[in-house]
Amino acid sequence: MLYQLTAKIAKVIRIMDNTETAGGCAFSISVDEDQPRAKIPKRLQERAQNKKKVHSKEEIDEKQRKADERRTAHSKEKIQRMKENQEQCLKINQKVQVLIQQDAKRRGAPGTEHIRPISSKEAVSLIRSVASDMGKITQGLNEDVHKATSSSL
Repeated sequence: MLYQLTAKIAKVIRIMDNTETAGGCAFSISVDEDQPRAKIPKRLQERAQNKKKVHSKEEIDEKQRKADERRTAHSKEKIQRMKENQEQCLKINQKVQVLIQQDAKRRGAPGTEHIRPISSKEAVSLIRSVASDMGKITQGLNEDVHKATSSSL
């Protein structure tokens, strides 16, 4: 098989000795241009036939304008999500502060006389609410991170 391949190559390529060199060995390779070229594979024929369309300046400007609109809309959505996350964090912070104050009052810390005690039922409800809110905000942040990483790829 190797011999057959070498014979085919030898028909297409002619190697000529070049004896004009002072030292060492030199040769020239000439490729026979008359040999038929191989067919384009079927899977690539479609690409070879499709020529790139030349776009006019107006089309390019329109594409750029639409891309800018998408970019600004995306950044506005991102800022809106950040504001919503910040508001949720502030609500969670307020609930946690109430729980911290209640814990300080329960331990008898000085300066907690003005704090109204809450019932155990209210405390459990508040703790569950904080846990639920934390889960929601974590899920939202994970989705944002996933969107950011998938869009950058």
